[in-house]
Amino acid sequence: HTGPKPLTVTTSLNMNFMRKPDLAPTLGTFEMMKLGKRLAVVRVTLATETAPGLPVADASATYAIQPDAKI
Repeated sequence: HTGPKPLTVTTSLNMNFMRKPDLAPTLGTFEMMKLGKRLAVVRVTLATETAPGLPVADASATYAIQPDAKI
């Protein structure tokens, strides 16, 4: 976990919508694919509480981390 850092920017964001969600709360499952010195790659899967095994969307993002960023 790097925590909030200034100048951390999104370099890539891809979202795939797979089906219409039920009218229910939507939950996200987060996975850190890679955390390096300069890049962080994450994946998020969204599903409803009523059908947790059937994703409604999937997203992947890459963030560029500034090496000298201070909190």
